[in-house]
Amino acid sequence: MKLNANKTPGADGYTSGFFKAGWALLGSEVISSISAFLYTGFLPSATNATVLCLVPKRPGASSISDYRPISCCNTLNKVISKLLVHRLKPILPALILPNQTAFVQGRLLVENTVLAAEIIHGYHRNKGPKRMVIKVDIAKAFDTISWDFIFTCLESLEIPYDFIRWLQACVCTPSFCVGYNGTVQGYFKSKRGLRQGDPLSPCLFVIAMNYLSTLLDKAAAEGKFGYHYRCAESKLTHLCFADDLLIFTEGSIQSIQGVLDVLSDFQSRSGLATSISKTCFFSCGLSHIEVEQIKQASNLTHGELLIRKSEVLLDGQLSAQIEKYSLPLDQEANRRWEIMSLLDRQLDAFWNAVVADLVVDGAWSLPPARSEQQVSLYSFISTITLSETNQNIWNPWGIPKHSFLMWLFVLNRCPTRDRLINWGLPTAPNCLLCNALAESRDHLFFQCPFAWSVWLTVAAKCNLTPLPTWNQTMLALQSLCCARRQKILTLLACQATVYLLWTERNNRLHRQVFRSSDSIVSFVSTTIRTKIASMREASPALSSSMFAIWSA
Repeated sequence: MKLNANKTPGADGYTSGFFKAGWALLGSEVISSISAFLYTGFLPSATNATVLCLVPKRPGASSISDYRPISCCNTLNKVISKLLVHRLKPILPALILPNQTAFVQGRLLVENTVLAAEIIHGYHRNKGPKRMVIKVDIAKAFDTISWDFIFTCLESLEIPYDFIRWLQACVCTPSFCVGYNGTVQGYFKSKRGLRQGDPLSPCLFVIAMNYLSTLLDKAAAEGKFGYHYRCAESKLTHLCFADDLLIFTEGSIQSIQGVLDVLSDFQSRSGLATSISKTCFFSCGLSHIEVEQIKQASNLTHGELLIRKSEVLLDGQLSAQIEKYSLPLDQEANRRWEIMSLLDRQLDAFWNAVVADLVVDGAWSLPPARSEQQVSLYSFISTITLSETNQNIWNPWGIPKHSFLMWLFVLNRCPTRDRLINWGLPTAPNCLLCNALAESRDHLFFQCPFAWSVWLTVAAKCNLTPLPTWNQTMLALQSLCCARRQKILTLLACQATVYLLWTERNNRLHRQVFRSSDSIVSFVSTTIRTKIASMREASPALSSSMFAIWSA
C-alpha cells in the first residue's frame, strides 16, 4: 500500500510527502487518529473535506457537463480509504460475478474483450440465427448512485457491521468545495454518489453493479429475454466493463423490452440511469423491417460494427492532397527525363547483356538457390522422432523463451549454485529463494518452500499434484492423460512457473529485487492469460476452452 508523495493535496494542502518527511514528529498523531476512527467509527468533517477539481473532457469545454469532477481528498482520508480497500479487495473475486472484470483483483479487462469479440464474430455478415448485442452506458455513474443501495448490497453480501459502519463514515460525511482558477469556492455536502479519486469508490461501485448482473441473469433464467446464440449453455447474458455493459440477447422485440425492464428496475433501486442517447444495439440475422420495429419499440439507435473493406471513399480534402503529389510531369521535367535516359543507355546495354537472360515473359527465371540434397535432407529430418519429453518441451503452442529454458534445465545446464561450486567458482551455496539449504536444480524448483508454495497454487489450477523432484515431474508430464486443451494448458503453466522462478532467483541475485510467492503466481496467471489471448486468431475454439478452464 503506497501513496505517491507528489499527488495533488486535499483541502488541508498537505501531501503524503509532507507526512513522510515529518513522520518522526507526526507519525504518532497519524496512527492515533486512524486508531480512533476504527474504534469509534467517527470521521471529523475536516478530515473528510474534499476539493472538486473540474477536468475538461474535451477541448473548448463550455458547459458543466463538459467537465469531469475529480475529488482531491486529504492524505489522512486516503490512508483510511486504502486500509479499507486493502481488506475489501481480496474478497471481491468471491463476491463479484465473473461478468465483471474491472477493479477486481486477479481479473483482466482483456478477458471480457476477447470473449466479446468471439460472440460478435460474424455480425457484419448479417446471417445466421437472430441475435443482438446491446451496448449500455450508465449516465453519470459514480455521481448518481444511491448510498442506501450500496449499503444494502453490502449487507446482503454479509459484510461485517463494523466494516460497513467505517465505509458509511467515509462515503456519507464528505463536504465539498470547488477548485476553480486557482481558488476554492463554496462549501456544501452531498446526498448521493461516490467520489472519483477516492480509493474506495471503484470497489463499492462494482459491488453495486454486481446487483445488476444478478438481475440480468435472473431475468434470462425466468424467460424475460432470450439467450444469445451459443450462450444458452453457459448462461452468459452480459459482460461488464466497470460502468459500461454489453448485453447479449436473441433478436426479438420481447427480449430487448425485457432487458429495458431490468435496467428500469435497477435504476429505481440504485439511482443509476441508462443514458438512452449513448445506448445502442447491434444486430445479426434481422431484416431491415425487424430492425426498424425494434428501434421504434425501444427508442434505441442501431449501431454499426467496424467492417473491413478493400475500398475506401476519400473525402474531398484528402483527394485534393493526393492530387497535389500525383500531378503529371511538366514539359521541363519531361525534357530532363529524356536527357537522363540517354545517359543511361550504357546501363541498358549492361542490362541486356547480363540481366535480360534471367527474365522470361516478363518474369524472373532464376536458378533454384536450394541444395541438390534438399529432398534427401528433408527425408532424413522427417524420419527423426522426438522423445515424449522433447515433444512436451517444444510443443507448438509453447512460449519460445520458456521452452528454451525448460530444455536447459532438463539437461541440467543452467548455472545453479551447486554447479558453480563444482566448476571451482567461489560462491555461497545457499538457495537464493529460501536462504536455507544448498541450491540445486531439484531444490530450487521443488524442495524450496518458496517455490513449493508457488507450485501448489499453479498445480491446483491444472488439477495436478506437485512432485518433489525434477525427474518425477518430467515423468508425470509425459504420462498426462487428459484432453488436448488441458495438456497444452498444463505444459504452458509448468514452463511459465519454471521461467518465472528462475527469473525471481536472478533478480534477487543481480538486482536485489524481491517478490512474494503470491506475486509470482499472479505473474504466471497473467502470462498464461496473455498467451491464450494470442492463440485466438489461430484457434478460436481452443483459446476459448482454455480460457474457461484457467478461469474456473
